[in-house]
Amino acid sequence: MRRNFIVLVIITSLCAFLTPAQSEVLSSQTKMSLVATINGSISPKSVRSSGTGIISAHNMMYRHSVTIYDANTFKLIKTIPDAVKLSKFGYSKYSSIYKGAPVEGAYSPDGKYLYVTNYSMYGKGYNHEGHDTCSPASHYDTSFLYRIDLSNYEIDAVYPVGSVPKVVEVTPDNKYILVSNWCSYDLKVCEKFKDWALPKRNCG
Repeated sequence: MRRNFIVLVIITSLCAFLTPAQSEVLSSQTKMSLVATINGSISPKSVRSSGTGIISAHNMMYRHSVTIYDANTFKLIKTIPDAVKLSKFGYSKYSSIYKGAPVEGAYSPDGKYLYVTNYSMYGKGYNHEGHDTCSPASHYDTSFLYRIDLSNYEIDAVYPVGSVPKVVEVTPDNKYILVSNWCSYDLKVCEKFKDWALPKRNCG
């Protein structure tokens, strides 16, 4: 049964200030202790810290939301629904409201945005929900990456990605966003590296 809470922990070094700078702190010299438990209408697949005072939980298709918390007080700041009107962002063939399934998130280095991958999309034209067991031949629906503006906690941009996107990272120079698509691949990439010993399920 899915537990609808986040356990926040803090890692406290037992001797970080006593260890010379050139020495590594071993895991045996640290311990974890429970600080707080956050409950609510959440089913987090992942949790991410901005490093600047907020924490986000990405609640998949179970709650269709991203929840934002104050990293110091652990209080809920905002619940962001994953419903968007894709046509508002230039995708005219999607005329109705669509829901996502926030699965992973990454903060931009400048602290202005949170990028969130959607495991699946839900709405007119989306009929093949993502799955962990798959290959490109499964033809799962493609999805979208959301950008959340942290000044007002609203989705202000969407980007088309592959099937079942999961892990996302922003490059340190803030120029590129890298998204791993669990169930699809780039044909051009496969052609470029066709001499590699790639599994047939990945490159045809």
